Amino acid sequence: ASTGAWALWALRIEESTMLQCQSLSTACTIDHADTVRYRCLLESMLESGKAPLLVGSRGTGKSAIISKFLAGQNHEQMLTQTIAFSYVTAPIHLQTMIEASLEKRMGRTYGPPGGKSLIIFVDDLSMTAQNEWGDQITNELFRQILEQRAIYALEKPIGDTKNITATNFIGAMMQPGGSRQDIPNRLKRHFGIFALTTPSDATYDAIFGTMLRSHFSEPQYPKEVADLAGDLIGHTLDFCRECAL
Repeated sequence: ASTGAWALWALRIEESTMLQCQSLSTACTIDHADTVRYRCLLESMLESGKAPLLVGSRGTGKSAIISKFLAGQNHEQMLTQTIAFSYVTAPIHLQTMIEASLEKRMGRTYGPPGGKSLIIFVDDLSMTAQNEWGDQITNELFRQILEQRAIYALEKPIGDTKNITATNFIGAMMQPGGSRQDIPNRLKRHFGIFALTTPSDATYDAIFGTMLRSHFSEPQYPKEVADLAGDLIGHTLDFCRECAL
C-alpha cells in the first residue's frame, strides 16, 4: 500500500474486471490475487531493467498473464512483440523477428521506431530443438542477445555489430521434467525466475465462479438459478477429486 502498510493482493483487483464476462462464449480474463501479484512482479523487474521468466505447468496462465500485462502498456510510449518458440524455430527466425521491430537510430545503435521502448515476449522458451551435441542453438543466440544487448549483421557488411537499446524481454516456459527439457543455465542466469503454482480452489472460484455468476445473473435468469451458479465450481472440483481416487 502507498502508506507502507501490508495489504492483500486481492485489494488491488479492479472492480470492472469482475464484470467482463456476460457471455460464456466470449473470451475474457478474470483477475484474481495471483494474476495481480505476477503482473506486479513483471512491472518491478522491467522497471529495474531485468528480464522476468515465468515457469509453470500447463494451465497456470503464464501466457495469459503476460499477454494482459503487455496489453495494459501505454502504447504511445511502449511497443510490444510476441515470439512463440517451437521445435523448428531456428536462430535465423529469432534474429529476423527481432530485427523487424528495430530501426537504426545512430551509428550502430538500433531501437524501436519512433523513439519508443519495446518489450519482447518469448513464449515456450524451452521448446527449441537440440543439435547432436545437446546444444539449443536458438537459445544460445537468445542468451547472446540478453548478455551483449547486440546482434550481428547477416547482410553486408556481414558481422557488423548492431547494438540494441530501449528493449527488454519477458520469457515463459513449461516446468521442466519428464519429456520437457530445461533451458541452458547460461541463458537462465539472465532472468529473474518466478514459478507459477497450480491454481487453488479459491482461484478457480475467482475465475470460473465470477464468470458463472456474471452470466447467470438477474434479470436474465430467475433468482434461484443465479443463487445456484456460485456453488457449481465447488461441486465440480469435489466431483473431479472423487473421480481421481
